[in-house]
Amino acid sequence: MSYTVSLATPTVGTTIGYTPVGGGSMVVLGEVTNLKLGGLSVDKIDTTNFQSLSNRMEKTGGWVDPGEMSGTMHYLKAQTTTLLSTIIRTTYIWTITYPDASTYVCNGFLDKLGQAFDMKKLIDQDFSIALSGKEVYSAGA
Repeated sequence: MSYTVSLATPTVGTTIGYTPVGGGSMVVLGEVTNLKLGGLSVDKIDTTNFQSLSNRMEKTGGWVDPGEMSGTMHYLKAQTTTLLSTIIRTTYIWTITYPDASTYVCNGFLDKLGQAFDMKKLIDQDFSIALSGKEVYSAGA
């Protein structure tokens, strides 16, 4: 019997941080425990005309909506005040750093923030970031 080693990247140690758009140092908010990135969608532009072959509708791609990034991170009380008072509704550069040093970087603003906890577990901070512009992914080692 032979086994194949998985090339999948483990998620333990994935972090989220932000940097002011004008520049500065990245502030790591905490360890991400659950994450859903983007969900890119493209507008469909109808280009059908009377010359369209076989009376078939024609379309072309239009504007790309980067969607949103949502997830859960471990609650850190020192970061909650910052999140509530200065980050919500302000556009920042957001960076997801994976354990293998890969990064996913995008602009966006925090549009949802909440907490969820089970009395027997850690307190988690739920978040959602409305993405703006083009994202950049850099593969790590």
